[in-house]
Amino acid sequence: MTDIAHPRPALKLTNVTKRFGANTALNGASLTLYAGQIHALVGMNGSGKSTMVKLLSGFHTADEGTIELLGANPGVGFVHQDLALIDNMTVLENMTLGRKPNMKRGVIDWRQESTRAEGLLRRFGIQHLLYSPVGEITKAEATIVAIARALGEHDGNTTVLVLDEPTSTLPAAQTEQLLKVMQACAEDGIAVLFISHRLQEVLSIAPDVTVLYNGKVVYSGSTTGMDVASLAARIGSVSASSEIGPAGTQSAPAHGILADADAKVILSAESVSGLILTDCWFNVRRGEVLGIIGMLGSGVEEIGRYISGRSAPLSGTVRLASSPTGRIDLQKVGYVPSDRARNAVLSGLSARENASITGLKRFLRTGAINVRAEREAMKASFEAMTVYPPDTEAPMLSFSGGNQQKILFARWLHTEPEVLVAEEPTQGVDVHAKAQILENLHEYARSGRSVVLITGEPEEIYAYCDRIIVVDGGRIISELGAPITGAEILKAMHEREVHVD
Repeated sequence: MTDIAHPRPALKLTNVTKRFGANTALNGASLTLYAGQIHALVGMNGSGKSTMVKLLSGFHTADEGTIELLGANPGVGFVHQDLALIDNMTVLENMTLGRKPNMKRGVIDWRQESTRAEGLLRRFGIQHLLYSPVGEITKAEATIVAIARALGEHDGNTTVLVLDEPTSTLPAAQTEQLLKVMQACAEDGIAVLFISHRLQEVLSIAPDVTVLYNGKVVYSGSTTGMDVASLAARIGSVSASSEIGPAGTQSAPAHGILADADAKVILSAESVSGLILTDCWFNVRRGEVLGIIGMLGSGVEEIGRYISGRSAPLSGTVRLASSPTGRIDLQKVGYVPSDRARNAVLSGLSARENASITGLKRFLRTGAINVRAEREAMKASFEAMTVYPPDTEAPMLSFSGGNQQKILFARWLHTEPEVLVAEEPTQGVDVHAKAQILENLHEYARSGRSVVLITGEPEEIYAYCDRIIVVDGGRIISELGAPITGAEILKAMHEREVHVD
């Protein structure tokens, strides 16, 4: 066990800079981890957290600065958000992945491997799961398996443990279990770097925190005296008084269109429940941009499919006011899913064919598609969405991620649905494309239709929304109206109570 009164450095980053072309992902960042202590790393998407983790793992090399791993026989273990576990393999089999197993006569010596794995798991009280398939244990238990595996790396000499969003998909009870495991690791003298969006958890478990903003460390020090609001303010701005507006500029939110609270309700969700969602009620009004925000595992990822009619909720009702039956008309409610590669892009077709697929009827002439009319219409849509190059005949996959996203929005905007539901609308696109997409959606709502933006990250959309609904634990926990600040949204998202004995 480490002497907490006199902690020793286990890992030190000093003035580390990493560039990718003209983009500086980390800019002179410094961080020190101490043996036996939990240190949190927080920041919005794009702040530099992932780049720092990849530098620590050796995946990237720093352009400037130094990274020092200190102590005798040091080693760094990583537990990434996806855990890198195989569900249909047992815990024991998963524990052997990523390292050279003990061998006997040319085959794996499972007796030695089971003894080794059982010893690692016993520290956390889950040794009884050794022969259970990973797909049959809880998410928290699977995360603990990944932690035990990481601690067993480097011949058992892991001195630094990096945990990337380990609680993001866990319910409250399992979260508390995992936080206790983190405490146990620290008590064993391991330096723990805890990367999380859940600010209440950070404050409950980490005595120190480093905040990244636009690749720079804007705070690194004690969490003593901090609350969710003050930490959220540091995350959302360079100083507690400034706010980050569209396209990363510092400004007060000014894009909300201030839809009338008495405006006609055109879509309503009534007591909607799903795999995670429980009894959710909300309305979408004509002419507004409604933001729905929640972290992965909160249930927010189910909402888009339900309100767009692409999936049916387990219970409850979604109603479209203009529909005679109240049921969702798939042509009147457009849907751009978060996973565009899997669920939206038609990879073998041209950009024109990808964009026109939702409105082909308008181009039919005597039973055949009038390609000339289709091409001209899509060219106009591409220009409106600032697709570059505006080449309707180019293969869809020849476009950048940002331009693919614009084409998917063009797919719906040219058919003018009453409601456009967009999941993670700025995911994987550059800062200029983000602003262009959001401005176009904002203008679409201004034309008298409605837009629903669903995301886990508020920083790029809050200035464009008239209302924000915050989802956590499967329920709507807060509703905020314009003007909305990023710090207010972050505070609302992270006020879940966490208790660690």
